[in-house]
Amino acid sequence: MSDTLVLEKQTPYQKIQLFKELLTDKTTLSLDGFIQLFEGEDERIYHKALTQPAFKLNPKAEDFLVLGGGDGCVAREILKLNPKAKITLVDIDKELVEFCKKDERLTRINQNSLNNCRLYYEDALIWVPRCKEKSDMIILDFPDPTTTELKKLYAEEFLSQVVKLLGPKAVISIQSGQNPILICNILYKLLHTFVLHDYQMPTLGLGYVVLAKNG
Repeated sequence: MSDTLVLEKQTPYQKIQLFKELLTDKTTLSLDGFIQLFEGEDERIYHKALTQPAFKLNPKAEDFLVLGGGDGCVAREILKLNPKAKITLVDIDKELVEFCKKDERLTRINQNSLNNCRLYYEDALIWVPRCKEKSDMIILDFPDPTTTELKKLYAEEFLSQVVKLLGPKAVISIQSGQNPILICNILYKLLHTFVLHDYQMPTLGLGYVVLAKNG
């Protein structure tokens, strides 16, 4: 093995593991055994795929809602594209977000972007239906739907609530992993249009982002 485990922590929601690549000193963040962040080109390609195409659809976006994204990398990319962005980030796991705000290996990657976000440590399934604010761009950066609870975050019932938070001409961008067809069908039903964007990571392979615009 070329990676060594440097930290392991169990939060109320998941097991955090941090690995260091011995030859390059690059960091890998794993949640419940699934890679969340792999420092280097893979990470940059993934987070640019979630943000840059969405900005092309709405380059004047100012108010952003990020659901998930507790590692801070989506927020980092938003701030690169709009340094004055107002970002609300909702993540269920406070311990994860606070860790990503303080650990020097992770702040090196996320460039301290979490310090520029309005943070809510809540379950998005509960927070979203309560929210009354509209956003110019909403980005869903959830883990792949590998459990019953995670599948709820990709279901039509929840996505219909998220779509209600889109302002005029607002854009939604959804991490869809290897199976984007279900998300495409849901967004077509809700917004009558969608764009499917694929990306290729050198180490972690092919992925998809589904985008749609309100109006």
